[in-house]
Amino acid sequence: ATSDYTKNDFIEAIVSSTQACDQTFIIFEYADNVKYPISARVALAGSVIEDRTGNNITGFRYENRLLQPREYIRISGWSPLSDVKGLSPLTTVKESLSTEQAIAAHELGVFNNNAIPAGAMVIEADKLTFDFIKEEWNKNFLGAGKANKLAFIRKDPSKSNAMIDYKQYTTDNRNLDLQVLFDRIDKKINEAFGVPKEMMGDIQATNLAGVKLAKSIFWENVGIPV
Repeated sequence: ATSDYTKNDFIEAIVSSTQACDQTFIIFEYADNVKYPISARVALAGSVIEDRTGNNITGFRYENRLLQPREYIRISGWSPLSDVKGLSPLTTVKESLSTEQAIAAHELGVFNNNAIPAGAMVIEADKLTFDFIKEEWNKNFLGAGKANKLAFIRKDPSKSNAMIDYKQYTTDNRNLDLQVLFDRIDKKINEAFGVPKEMMGDIQATNLAGVKLAKSIFWENVGIPV
């Protein structure tokens, strides 16, 4: 390790990098006439550049210099698409994480009473009137503190339709069943990182022996290897 690292910091950096990055490089530094490295550091993601000849990797560059074989250790996950560069657990669940973030943004919209994808207000008016109605609507009904407040909309008796109409989307919030989707995504992410459900507090279908076994399996298959 360097003067900036403790032993535990160094181990944590390696584990964090291998979980998040497809490739992890440990860079060694040498002093003149010294056989063994005097320091080691985990290279930042993207700081090591591949040298290529066609489709073949011929070496790696770090800080604009070609690394010698004794100057680095390369740790890579496994991928069915390449025998050179693997996939990290984070990469395999990237789309699931994006979906989970989208669900969280949706739920935030629900709590803020703002931009809920359940329907749309259709205002049949010129732009000046539209802007006025929109401003008044937001002033009276926008925000969590004004949720469930009763709205009154005037209809001109001489016209068959009201100036403001509500069009409900085909799929409303109830049909989305977000909690089921959220649980499935959580399960997929936990499986990618090798985390048993018992480690996440899901002990409904297990007992004390099962919890202890899950802890041992996690340590032997995930903790020790990394």
